[in-house]
Amino acid sequence: MRHGSVRGLLLWMGTLFYIAYAYSYAVLGTWLPPLFLVYVAIVSTSLYSLIFVLVSTDAGAVRARFSTHTPVRWAAGFLMLMGLLLGSMWVVMIMGNILSGTQPNSTLLVIWPLDLVIALPALFWGGMWLWRRQPLGYVVGGIGLMKAAAEGLGLVAQTLVTLLMSGIGDDILPVYAGIGVGGLVLLVLYLRGVGPEASTIPIRLHPMEASHA
Repeated sequence: MRHGSVRGLLLWMGTLFYIAYAYSYAVLGTWLPPLFLVYVAIVSTSLYSLIFVLVSTDAGAVRARFSTHTPVRWAAGFLMLMGLLLGSMWVVMIMGNILSGTQPNSTLLVIWPLDLVIALPALFWGGMWLWRRQPLGYVVGGIGLMKAAAEGLGLVAQTLVTLLMSGIGDDILPVYAGIGVGGLVLLVLYLRGVGPEASTIPIRLHPMEASHA
């Protein structure tokens, strides 16, 4: 990324997003883990690093690096579809619990806010902006694909390990696999659309740094 790689920049931001999201489960859980303060530091550092890099990135310069052969519509459609399908699934489950007067388990009470407030809107709007070929869409779209690939494949691995250790599986394992594999394939194709890497980094200098430069 320091050598001007757009691929490195998008992968870095996507990884920060995934780490902040994944470790939020340990921070917002219903029990106090021994490494709670470490998890808080990980989430906070990743989140604010992502915000700083995102607002410092020249989205127009990022879009200019992509070729016209980039599968923009495929990537955008995947992100919007995942956001809508998963969001609809959670809404149906929530309404079912509300109408029946039953309380969901504590895990869902952590998953639902994280997904419906942060993750799924980011996927949907990132896909929408990318579909419209807006500069910011090229940045958020890459972040969303990286996050989808990491999250989906991570959940597949976690489910398989749980199945081997306890014999307890997960009915929506195919959904995890679809998100992970689809996100990974589209991420590779998307990043292949980046043209020759330039020597300049597509991030604006901080005003203090610019004044010294």
